[in-house]
Amino acid sequence: MSKIVFLILNYNSMQELVCCEKSIRENCTDYHIVVVDNGSKKEEVSELEAFCKEDPKITLLVNPENFGFARGNNVGFRYIRENIDCDYIAMINSDTLIMDKSFTDLVDEAYKEYKFAVMGPDVLPSHSNPMINEPDSKEKVLKHIKETERQIRIMKIPGINFLYLCINKIKVKLQSQKASQITEPVVNCELHGCFLIFSRLYRLDGLCDETFLYGEEDLLAKACRDNGLTLLYYPKLKIIHNESKATKKSMPDLIGRKLFFLNNRLDSYYVLLKKYE
Repeated sequence: MSKIVFLILNYNSMQELVCCEKSIRENCTDYHIVVVDNGSKKEEVSELEAFCKEDPKITLLVNPENFGFARGNNVGFRYIRENIDCDYIAMINSDTLIMDKSFTDLVDEAYKEYKFAVMGPDVLPSHSNPMINEPDSKEKVLKHIKETERQIRIMKIPGINFLYLCINKIKVKLQSQKASQITEPVVNCELHGCFLIFSRLYRLDGLCDETFLYGEEDLLAKACRDNGLTLLYYPKLKIIHNESKATKKSMPDLIGRKLFFLNNRLDSYYVLLKKYE
């Protein structure tokens, strides 16, 4: 049976991490877990150290500050490549859960048929794979930049911002329903960053680390295509994503959280734009 190393980035999300680790332990056999703490509070790091010491299958790495999503994950990605022999690296959010004891068998099955470099599962309940409305050209990136700047302006208008969020919630639900109708594998589509499985064919050094948070999927998809690497959505493999649960804990204000997302997303679009120029 193939060996999978699960890479989990932690930022003040100890409760979610414990549940994630339990789901791995209950559904996988030949595995190791590398936890990268990304600048959590001191008390959480102490609690995390005690938790990881209890299981020899867990390695803890501690970043001195919050490096952001890509840079934080890359610390673990490089550690795994240099120190652990494995067939796959699963880069997963702490708020995700594995729900199938045949998880590893399904990963092997997908690799045998498609020889993927990066694979993404069906993400429940949002069905966020494969990602739609992808900014896969310079023109589309510019369009996304313009739309994101418009949304930022809206989110700064009291009253209107809450109405916009309600409308957007309905839109996201409709998109999820449409995505749930995709029941066959899709090759070379953009994959959601909450759960990415990298095979030995992935030759790049982790993720593009020019962003802080959000938009990593866009850059990953472009890098894979530029380097002839196969992306795969494999719906037979299913996981649960309690989306943004950790972010909501650290940033409970709804409007502030949305603006945080949009501003970081805008920065990431500008990074992506440079890749097309």
